[in-house]
Amino acid sequence: HCVTGVQTCALPICTIGERAMAQEQLPIVTKRMRDLGQESLLYIYDRGYLSKDLIAQHVDLNIDFIFRMQKGNYKKIWNRVEIGEVDFEDEIDGYKVRAVAIPLSTGDRK
Repeated sequence: HCVTGVQTCALPICTIGERAMAQEQLPIVTKRMRDLGQESLLYIYDRGYLSKDLIAQHVDLNIDFIFRMQKGNYKKIWNRVEIGEVDFEDEIDGYKVRAVAIPLSTGDRK
C-alpha cells in the first residue's frame, strides 16, 4: 500500500538552506515511513540539492534517490551527456551513480 500526505513539517530560521533542511528531515521522514510499513522508499530532489553528504545519508539509510542535476555541475557527467550518452553509470564523490539524460522538446537534455 502507498502512504500519501505530509509526514513532517518544519519552519527553519532563514539562515538554514534547503539542502541542510532536507538532511535534517530525511531520517525523521524515513523513520515515519518505515513505521507505517513502507520499506521501499524513493526520494526525488530538484536542482541544487545534490551533494556528497546527502548521497551518503541516503546510502547509510538504504534509501533510493533521484537528483536533478544543475547543468555545469559535475562536468564529468555532463561531458558524457553532451557527446550523446543518455543512460550510464559513473561516480560522484566516490559513490557509484546511474545518470539518465532526458531529452526535451527543445533539443536540450536534462
